[in-house]
Amino acid sequence: MASVDVRSAGRVVRHRVLRKYLCDGGWTKDVNQARDFDTIREVAETCVEKELREVDLVLRFDGTSVEITIRIR
Repeated sequence: MASVDVRSAGRVVRHRVLRKYLCDGGWTKDVNQARDFDTIREVAETCVEKELREVDLVLRFDGTSVEITIRIR
C-alpha cells in the first residue's frame, strides 16, 4: 500500500456550500488560486479570525489526485 507524507500536503480551506476555496481576496473556484497555508494551526487561526463557517480543511498532495477533507466548522 502506498503512503503519503502529510507534512508535504498543501493546505487549503474550502467552503462546503459554495464549493469555493479561500484566497487572499475572498473566494475562488480555482484551487490553484487558493491560499496555501503553511500549518494546520494557521488554518484554524484564520477560520476563527474571519469567523468562517461551513468550511473544510483540504489536504492536497502534489502529483496525485489524493485529497483528504477534514471538517473544521
